[in-house]
Amino acid sequence: MRVQDILERDHEAETKRIKSILKLAENGKFVPDSFELFQQNLKKHIYIEEQFVFPSLLEGDPDLRGPLAGLEMEHASLWMLMDRIESEILDSNFTKTPKYLDEILRILTVHNDLESRNIYPRIVDDSSLLIDEIVRPEGWVCKRYRNHKRTGH
Repeated sequence: MRVQDILERDHEAETKRIKSILKLAENGKFVPDSFELFQQNLKKHIYIEEQFVFPSLLEGDPDLRGPLAGLEMEHASLWMLMDRIESEILDSNFTKTPKYLDEILRILTVHNDLESRNIYPRIVDDSSLLIDEIVRPEGWVCKRYRNHKRTGH
């Protein structure tokens, strides 16, 4: 399976998963385990893009720096929202969780469409990149969120 097909499959699965989690949360039934699975999958997807896909695309086309930076900012926004939900899980207080889930869905909808139309078609398939075998290192945080947390901005 081509890299872009696997990434597209992830988009579809994560969108479906977040919609299901949001629907339950709006009805007062938040399931932390379902969110944890969603979060782990999305964070792995972001890791693959930022560590493998985006750098490879930049090598081939430096003009992509701006669009990829925008996508990385969206990754940071998604990461921040997931962290906020994690805080609510730790506090067993889910008052803002539906709002955060809705915002994640809104960002993902636009973000995934941009990647699918403008970024993934540029991927030169690299069969040596075995996406299903990639593991996000413990503690790895997406670039723009890591920079934001480090500088406090």
